[in-house]
Amino acid sequence: MTTPPPPMIAPVASGTAKNWMGITALILGIIGIVASCCLGSGLLFGAGAVVLGVLGKKAVKAGEATNAGMAQTGLILGSIAAVLSIAYIVFFIVLQVGNFGYSNY
Repeated sequence: MTTPPPPMIAPVASGTAKNWMGITALILGIIGIVASCCLGSGLLFGAGAVVLGVLGKKAVKAGEATNAGMAQTGLILGSIAAVLSIAYIVFFIVLQVGNFGYSNY
């Protein structure tokens, strides 16, 4: 005689399905701060951190993630990285324009 298989139970959502967004936002934000002195790199990483930070916060509100702090920190660091990168680019352009036509002769 065979035993019947156990009843199938539906998986329960644990609220951590989208935690990767907050974690990735934090990592991109840190990389963006470090890379903000490289022309344009910090802006790209910062923009990615901001986008994933916003999506991570929305996932927390929807109950699909539990790491609101990481998403918020990634959003803040990404914003700082983007601002620093833009400031660096403007500073670089101003220096280049200011030196245009300058001669040491």
